[in-house]
Amino acid sequence: MFDAGTLRYLVLQRIAEQPRHGYEIIKAIEEQSGGAYVPSPGTMYPMLSMLEDLGYISIARDGNRKRYAITDAGATFLRENRAFVDAVEARARSSRFACSGVVRQAMQALQEALAARVHGQAVSDATLRDVDAIIRKAAADIRAL
Repeated sequence: MFDAGTLRYLVLQRIAEQPRHGYEIIKAIEEQSGGAYVPSPGTMYPMLSMLEDLGYISIARDGNRKRYAITDAGATFLRENRAFVDAVEARARSSRFACSGVVRQAMQALQEALAARVHGQAVSDATLRDVDAIIRKAAADIRAL
């Protein structure tokens, strides 16, 4: 949903709102996008390192965890790019992406139902044909929307 160049604006904005731990930033972006986008730790922590290298954030130890805060340079960067930041923020909040979170949940429910039905048991050819027909009908109905 967001490339690294775009994601940095969301990350900086979340940190500008209040200092946060990496996990808190991930959860804030997930909440903002209605669950449609959840940055992975493998994306988030290199991004935070890059933002620190650029001088846009500072790190304070909070026990075993790191708390990230925006620097003056980071705040200036956000101000200088406010139009783009606002556009990225709107994109993250848009109903289209919130809806995609709902669709993603529905797809996960379908996957779980399929796994529960066929996992570890013999499934007849008739059952497999029925499942195939249901999925193909759902696909056709979605295309017809």
